[in-house]
Amino acid sequence: MFTRYHTVHRHTVYLLCGFLGIRLLSFWLTPFPFILSVIAFIVLLIFGSLFYYRPELSWLFLVTEFLLGGTGHLLELGFLSLRTILVITFVSLWYTKSFAKGDLFQHIRELAPSSYVLILFLLFVGFSFFRGIFVGNDIVFVVRDSIPYFFCLLLYPAAHFLKQEKNYPYYFRLFTAFILGSALFSLMTFVLFSTGFAEIHGPYYVWFRDIVGGKITDLGEGFFRIVTPEHLLILPLLLVLLSRTIGDTLRVRPRVIWTVIVSAMLILVLNFSRTYMIGLGIGLLVLLYRHTFLSWGKVAFATVGIFFVLFIGIYGIASGGTSLGLDLLGFRFAAVARPAIEVSTATRSTLLSPIFDLIRSHPILGHGLGTVLTFRDPVTHLAVTTTQFDWGYFELWAELGFFGLAVLSVLLFIFFRLLSYISQFSHLRSLSVGLLAAFVSLCVMEVITPIFSHVFGVMLLVFLLGYLTPHYERYIVQRS
Repeated sequence: MFTRYHTVHRHTVYLLCGFLGIRLLSFWLTPFPFILSVIAFIVLLIFGSLFYYRPELSWLFLVTEFLLGGTGHLLELGFLSLRTILVITFVSLWYTKSFAKGDLFQHIRELAPSSYVLILFLLFVGFSFFRGIFVGNDIVFVVRDSIPYFFCLLLYPAAHFLKQEKNYPYYFRLFTAFILGSALFSLMTFVLFSTGFAEIHGPYYVWFRDIVGGKITDLGEGFFRIVTPEHLLILPLLLVLLSRTIGDTLRVRPRVIWTVIVSAMLILVLNFSRTYMIGLGIGLLVLLYRHTFLSWGKVAFATVGIFFVLFIGIYGIASGGTSLGLDLLGFRFAAVARPAIEVSTATRSTLLSPIFDLIRSHPILGHGLGTVLTFRDPVTHLAVTTTQFDWGYFELWAELGFFGLAVLSVLLFIFFRLLSYISQFSHLRSLSVGLLAAFVSLCVMEVITPIFSHVFGVMLLVFLLGYLTPHYERYIVQRS
């Protein structure tokens, strides 16, 4: 997988231009929602036509939009994001066609036992949907919370289309363009705010917050945190790339690979999230599995070194040379041990008590999707009601109940299947170890970040399951 591929390819350039172009178009046309809706409708017509012409092209279109389209709200049709419309369209057409051909139940049987766990989990999600309405949760919150789980239905198409080896080079070019585009977009945004060309609560900030779904935080001395939801995908892709680099299984020029790695690290530096830093550290440790210590040490040391060089360099330039940001970096990690010294960690700690109250009141059935949480803000001491729990597993328990945690059985299945792949398929070892590192990192990050109830987190699980199903395993055996 991903071993024969020309990095400098027109596809990569086109995709990179598309990544940046769609954001520029969205920013310019945000005051004209009708024009954006017309463009979204045209895209939808093209997408539907591709499915009837060649379903695999519509699948590639969907994956491309998933990586290049941010949260999916850069283009909207009415009150729905383009991504949601495309997924609903694709799922409806694919399942209808599979049922008409008599292939649907065969797909379900081929993907057992993951199929049965998935169906059971979706049944609990459906129950929690109606339970949320029954207990009086806001219908808008209920629907919004249910949308990410709808993406689970892409499992069967993913398992089917992942067998098409001819598309692997395109996937890699897409991943490359996504990482490079995200790095350029974050850096451009950082420069705009660090130099004062854009301001907090200005037009660009409002667009970035409301449409991109990101956050821009002034940490002082000209350094700004640049966060977008799609950054969740960067760490898993980075760990897979590092694993392939350690195993020396990527037949790509080293300078190109390290350019992509540096770009991914730049994103993590500007994101400046403790969660991602912890995830990266855990992922690097997992990468030692089945790799030689010397090969691992070179790449791991280089990766950590790149992070510190980028952070110190960017902070030093932003502050005009007055500081290297080491105090800020130390403060961020010190807040993990002493939550009270920082607002975000103090707020996260404050959420635990009301979350436990919710779980204790309905531990089995949960409170349903759309559950809100009321806590006392540690700064203003005012009561605040929010849907953001900030504790992933506890959020699943509070909303879906104990039985809804059946998702944990999916996680265990993925973990042991990855270990099996590492042992069975030597030619996929570096890839599988990278996926294992990415998966373990996500599972740890889920403790303090609701990853698996987010669209990107659900899609990562879908692609992992598509890669790890017995259906795909038989294909690997035939190919090898």
